[in-house]
Amino acid sequence: MSGVRQNGNLSPKVAVASNVAASFARASATPTTDLNGVGLASKRSYSSLGSPWLFTLSEFAAVFLSSIIGNALYHYALGGWQSISVAAAIGVISGLLFASGMHIVDNAYPMRSMAGPEALRDASLIWAGVILVVLFLAFAVAEADILSRGSIFSFAGVAYVGAVGVRVFVPPALSRVSQAKGRSPLVVSVGDSSSAHTLIRELRSLGHSDITLFEVVAGVRDLEWQAALRFTIGSICSAVRSKASTNICVVAAEFPEDRLADLVEALRIIPTALHVLPGARDSALLRYPVRRIGQLFAVELQKNPMNALQRAGKRAIDLFICVPLLIFIAPLLVVLALVIKLESPGPILFMQRRAGYMGKTFAILKFRSMNVLEDGEAVKQVCRNDERVTSLGRWLRRTSLDELPQLWNVVMGHMSLVGPRPHALAHDTFYGAHIDNYDVRHHVKPGITGWAQVNGLRGATESLDVMRERVQYDLSYARNASLWFDMRILAQTAWVLSLGQGNAY
Repeated sequence: MSGVRQNGNLSPKVAVASNVAASFARASATPTTDLNGVGLASKRSYSSLGSPWLFTLSEFAAVFLSSIIGNALYHYALGGWQSISVAAAIGVISGLLFASGMHIVDNAYPMRSMAGPEALRDASLIWAGVILVVLFLAFAVAEADILSRGSIFSFAGVAYVGAVGVRVFVPPALSRVSQAKGRSPLVVSVGDSSSAHTLIRELRSLGHSDITLFEVVAGVRDLEWQAALRFTIGSICSAVRSKASTNICVVAAEFPEDRLADLVEALRIIPTALHVLPGARDSALLRYPVRRIGQLFAVELQKNPMNALQRAGKRAIDLFICVPLLIFIAPLLVVLALVIKLESPGPILFMQRRAGYMGKTFAILKFRSMNVLEDGEAVKQVCRNDERVTSLGRWLRRTSLDELPQLWNVVMGHMSLVGPRPHALAHDTFYGAHIDNYDVRHHVKPGITGWAQVNGLRGATESLDVMRERVQYDLSYARNASLWFDMRILAQTAWVLSLGQGNAY
């Protein structure tokens, strides 16, 4: 039959004709990568397990045993021992709640990785709910005095680690013992789509070994297409009945839009989960959150780095630290100013134009450490053994004391304690032309210290590759800025300075 082609690469192999939905456009040609930190050998999906109930029993056992172990460890640390009856009761209740809750969620999303980020997120939420239920029941039956806070925290921590360990280590073992016969998905693609084989590789990494591939030649005349579509649906129905498959995956690569819609509509008659993998362009969009605009839906490609409340908190932290610090180090600033004035001719402070938040220009303040005051269209970076650096300036730069006047920039609102380090305008122009997304750095205020600096990228950038690496850290901060991130960077900055690390000269 024209429009239908037998695939000779996989077993079982069935040839069929297909079509796909207009709203999903073209196919994903981008290989799927492992982003959750779990190796391909350990990734498994719920539907690939030959004995999913055995896995659920394993989760129950992990929580139950963790209750006993956590109770024993806590009371052993206190030098005593308590009857395990209470711990066993808590273990049974918690194990039933957690294992049944995760069983329901895993059945709803049977093809995701058991230890992937979504699964671990759901496990964390369900476990938090279980702990709340346990606390409620303890108070309800007036046994709260038996359950100390320490024993609860010990149980919660040990059991959570045990439950996560089960999700990481048990599925591969179950897959080796009992392969999932007749539960693997069916894959429908058009032509010799590389996207279909990418999907198949990913399905195999999730533990599916028996995959049926239907390849379709959709570029045929209308009459041939209608006949091929009927044959395709019939073949898929037969395969679903014989294999008890729980999922059909349609790879939208190379499908004409109108025929994709025909195929998807026809597949709806089959009582099983139906997935459509969109094209590379649309797949990239699906990684972002969906927001509502009135009655419409939009993909949020980029969010504000911080909302109004977070920006207010960041500003409060800047002022709370900088104002008292400036008062406290005022004598040191005066001494440094006098020494700079006596050591070499020139002004005490060096001012240079830099680009700040939203690209707005401001004058950055530094103690002068060189014999020159460059601020034009060409600004040469300081290099090792630079003759322009004064003797005192070399020490100031190595200890970062030359940056202290920037505390005033922070108080004035030009800068923040944490943010991408601002560069000379001449350098912004050059790097902006050579590094992708360079200007995203200006989505947040520049900082005295930053994510790049605490990761060792401090001082001069002797090559474009070094600057490109630094900018990647700056972009990561600009896109993920938060008060917690700021606190982490400030703590790391204190640690780096205490060790005298860095490459400024």
